[in-house]
Amino acid sequence: MATKKQVREIKSLLAELGERLAEASDDTKDELMEDSAELMEALREQFSQKVELAKEKGREALEKGKAAARHADEYAHENPWNIAAGTLAVGALIGFLIANQRK
Repeated sequence: MATKKQVREIKSLLAELGERLAEASDDTKDELMEDSAELMEALREQFSQKVELAKEKGREALEKGKAAARHADEYAHENPWNIAAGTLAVGALIGFLIANQRK
């Protein structure tokens, strides 16, 4: 994912390119057009790399989430009374807090 700094850099490069094109004479416009084509290709490549990185990070996060869910499921099946006791304690605490708030 592109950071704010990278987005600012890209905007700055594009603004600079626009200024240079506006200031350029006819002779240098062709040269600047070639430079702009190279710049656009570099930007496309950088964008493509960032997209691939974001996809990979998303896949990693999904796998970690699935592993955590499997672990929680295994723990709940191996220790059902611990889960029930914890749930009971949290429910009693919430009930106690609500009851005291009404007084």
